[in-house]
Amino acid sequence: MRTACLIGNGVSIAYNPALTVPNLTTELIQRLQQLAGGDAETALSGFAHQIAAIPGEQFEALLGPLTSSAAALEHIVDLAPLAAFAPEQAVVDGVTTTADFLRQVHRLGLGTVLGSIAGHATGKGDAFHTVTEALADALIALGPAGSMTLATLNYDGLTHAGLMEMGQDMWGQANFLIADLASGQAATAQQVLPGTTLAGHWLRDFDDIPTDRAALLHLHGYLGWLRQPETGQVAKFTLDGLRDCDYWQQFAAGACEWEPVVVLTDRKDRATLEWPISLAYQTFLTRLVAAERWLIAGYGLGDAPVNNLYRTAVRSRARSGLGPARVLYVGLGPDDPDAVASQARQALGLPSNPSVSMAGVPVAFASQEWDGFAAP
Repeated sequence: MRTACLIGNGVSIAYNPALTVPNLTTELIQRLQQLAGGDAETALSGFAHQIAAIPGEQFEALLGPLTSSAAALEHIVDLAPLAAFAPEQAVVDGVTTTADFLRQVHRLGLGTVLGSIAGHATGKGDAFHTVTEALADALIALGPAGSMTLATLNYDGLTHAGLMEMGQDMWGQANFLIADLASGQAATAQQVLPGTTLAGHWLRDFDDIPTDRAALLHLHGYLGWLRQPETGQVAKFTLDGLRDCDYWQQFAAGACEWEPVVVLTDRKDRATLEWPISLAYQTFLTRLVAAERWLIAGYGLGDAPVNNLYRTAVRSRARSGLGPARVLYVGLGPDDPDAVASQARQALGLPSNPSVSMAGVPVAFASQEWDGFAAP
């Protein structure tokens, strides 16, 4: 039986509570408010003060306006001939300078956010055993690797590390093989930072993940994905290698041109249409349609592109004459499971209410809901 899983931020939070959005937001705003020095630091510090005063804002709201504004200004340059209040070249220079400044501020914010996440999502202590390995063990028990597709909304590598740790036999040999969007070709050396060379695998252009492997898809990007500035190609690097060279701090400071590839703004609709994020979405959609079981864990139902993906999969299965998938939603909290089931049905366009466990990961794996979901 084929299984398609969606792992949301709730699973990373179970590993380290510091990865909650409020904690990350507070930490980020505190860091940015302490920045001083250049114009970019001063501007981002002031921007953080403004965001902090708005109830309910998330850290994505810090970067979304900067991304869209810088992109818009690139097109506004073409309107310079229409300006009657200044010479055309003066308008071009002014707009270009402003766009460059916004990109500098965005770089500083992005590097600060990702560096914080990378710092909190590391280590193999008790939480790795009780949460990450427990999740991996439960997933592996659902069936052979080739029947599993695992999509994650998290940028960290915790789930992958757990699957690699638990997917070994007693002799340490991998018997649950995993593949992601990094190609199977040999790694190549890339100078990510001046004087620092790391081995990276280029990402795939289409879904040619081997059919005997579990497919791991980062729907919103990955801390290890970096885009080469000259070609636009994206390569995957090890997180340990990037941590060792302080990549995110160096990127924030403008010391390198290789840039992170993550969807870390409140403008997700457009971002998910661009490769390689679009490839992750399309691959997961195809596999959702084909899977008989859908597991959704730690996802708060708040991302429109993800919800639309499920709605499309539901319609595709219906048009193909396939019956509804068996769905289990795992959340955490005191909310009434029936109310949550209704919310999930509405958000995801499901034909009926899913089974719901609000026990969280990993407690939900010992529940009756899990037993019903995992049954052959």
